[in-house]
Amino acid sequence: MGQDLLDEIEQLVFAIRDFHAQNGRAIARRIKKSSKARARLDELRAFFDPIPEDYAALYTVFDGVPQPNTMSQWKSAIFLGHHWDPIDWVIRGLKIIRIEKQRHAFDRLLAFRGDATRDAVSFDVFPHWSENGQAPVVANLGSLSPRLFIAFDSVLAMLRSIVAAQEAGVIRFRAQHDENGHEGETLYDPGALWDVIAPLNPRADYWTTLREGPIDWQCDPIEDEPAGGVVPLDPEVRRLIWGDPEAYWAKAEEEMRRAGMTEDQIRAAREPPPEGS
Repeated sequence: MGQDLLDEIEQLVFAIRDFHAQNGRAIARRIKKSSKARARLDELRAFFDPIPEDYAALYTVFDGVPQPNTMSQWKSAIFLGHHWDPIDWVIRGLKIIRIEKQRHAFDRLLAFRGDATRDAVSFDVFPHWSENGQAPVVANLGSLSPRLFIAFDSVLAMLRSIVAAQEAGVIRFRAQHDENGHEGETLYDPGALWDVIAPLNPRADYWTTLREGPIDWQCDPIEDEPAGGVVPLDPEVRRLIWGDPEAYWAKAEEEMRRAGMTEDQIRAAREPPPEGS
């Protein structure tokens, strides 16, 4: 990949980081250059080859941003309310999809996870939809719904669009928790956003659909739903998600200490609540 592409990716991500910092968001401090992901790009070729160049460039310069245990999902979101996973999370997610054989499993490279603020919509890269070497970033609900919409013409177009929207003043963050939403939630009007980013995304149809009102995702019903609605995890999936329980808690506790929690608070977080509570 060209140095010009790598340089532009770096500049755009740092512009997004600076915008978060200017708005007092602690997540900005976690957006840092890192070469850790480069060595693992080859693992993604077990799922897609070739990998879109701008997607590979993003992970060549950065390794995503893990969601801290001590920060809410709204405060830790980065790209228009979406989380940016480190590459090991991406690879783990693709392995889980392969084990579970989900529909559309390998139409997409996992990219940017949504949260409850936008109906859990994720932005994923669809290499099979590439045109002129550019793979679109597609808004979707994963295996829950067959409906798909192009949100951005490419990863590079997404980053350019976010920076353009920041500069146009159409993105802000909810200042406090209230009856309308959660503190730190990313707020923008889809119509105003589209007015800014339309020239950068001639293939996109997500924002024009969203500006007309809530999307009917036509979710499929869960077949053979178990009692209580809890789907048992495949043992291999459970291992991929949680790993060794003691190793998981060791990392979580270290994160809590860095956040200033006392040992009593950490112990209380790990212990299960009393029966009947």
